[in-house]
Amino acid sequence: MTALTTKYIDLLTDYGFKRVFGNKELLIPFLNALFEEEGKVIKSVTYINKEMTPVNRDDRTIFYDVLCKVDGQEDIIIEMQHKPQDTFRERSLYYMSRAIDEQGAGKKKWKYKLHPVYGIFITNFHLKDVQLPEEPVSQYVIKNAKTNEVFTDKFKMFFIDLLTFKKTDEDELNTDLEKWIYSIKNMGNMTTAPRMASTGVFHHLYSEAELAALSKRERNIYERSLRNYRDMLADKETTKNMLAREKKVAREEGLAEGRAEGRAEGRAEGRAEGRAEGRAEGRAEGRAEGRAEGRAEGRAEGVMNVARNLKSAGMDLLFISQNTGLTIEEIEKL
Repeated sequence: MTALTTKYIDLLTDYGFKRVFGNKELLIPFLNALFEEEGKVIKSVTYINKEMTPVNRDDRTIFYDVLCKVDGQEDIIIEMQHKPQDTFRERSLYYMSRAIDEQGAGKKKWKYKLHPVYGIFITNFHLKDVQLPEEPVSQYVIKNAKTNEVFTDKFKMFFIDLLTFKKTDEDELNTDLEKWIYSIKNMGNMTTAPRMASTGVFHHLYSEAELAALSKRERNIYERSLRNYRDMLADKETTKNMLAREKKVAREEGLAEGRAEGRAEGRAEGRAEGRAEGRAEGRAEGRAEGRAEGRAEGRAEGVMNVARNLKSAGMDLLFISQNTGLTIEEIEKL
């Protein structure tokens, strides 16, 4: 046998979960803690065959973790699910529906009179496409969408989200339900007994779950269950890391493509801006040069006119040249 360093079995394993909740003396206090706010008190439990056979040949056989009838008239399904499933909500509805359908199986004169069915689903992940709960326990019933009036008391689902339960110190626990959730989540890592294990139902719980209390056969079964649980956790972590790596690679590829597209767009924008600036500068320089040339041509034409007038007045060519800056040859051609 493997040397285990913890004091208690892990209730998150299949063996640990069924060892505890397969015990009526522990299941009843857990259920009463869950139903306490409703004032519901459960007095008796009868376990039912966990295998629900198909109605038709193509239907699926269902194996529940725990299926029981309380006080002789109400069905309760208890399921533990570790690995995230996108369709776990639908799976839970299917389980509930099959339990309801089973009530009429083989009854020729059945008139659809139902007894309540409760589903308790303990998850080690957040439900997909559901607002993250503020509390670890969420209840779902069928209601009128406008008035919130409960349509039926025959159908209720409890989801216990272990990830949402953040309390890590025994002193923080205020209710028996919190003590149950704390124990389910943490018992497998405890090396010493918590204070709650000294009295009442929690003394029974921790005594039942103590590794030293297991027979050799039970210990072997538990260790196989623990290996399966650890393998599942390893697969879950591997999948998580693989998705993270793929996300990182996709992000890096996206950044590279974005930078390349950005550079190309930047060059195009730069060329466009350069051409626009060049055209603007060219127009400005052209206007300036045109004004300068126009002024120069205007001055030259003015000088020519002055020279013509002086020549027409019979002035000496040398005098005209000295006062206009034109050469005598230029003046003679006027």
